[in-house]
Amino acid sequence: MKIQNINNNLYSDDVIPYLSTEKITHPKNFYENFTNALKKTSANERNIFDKINNSQIDESNSSLNDIMVDLQKISISIQFLVQVKNKLVESYQEIMNMQI
Repeated sequence: MKIQNINNNLYSDDVIPYLSTEKITHPKNFYENFTNALKKTSANERNIFDKINNSQIDESNSSLNDIMVDLQKISISIQFLVQVKNKLVESYQEIMNMQI
């Protein structure tokens, strides 16, 4: 098993799609970036569950270790997106409570 450098995978698209090291094309458009992160997370989740189903039928060569790592990646992605949503709601509530 090859050991990878942790810095290369810290902000990979698989783990946290929104914090990828790729250049964001429209940094002012938060809605598109957040929607893309949701779509990537959903697609990754579907791929992992397909991999799990295939491994149960013994159609693939996926090891249990790979599946567990992939599940952790999805878990981190979902936790990140939930925290972003919570911050958005908190910001909205703070703005609504401001006195004019």
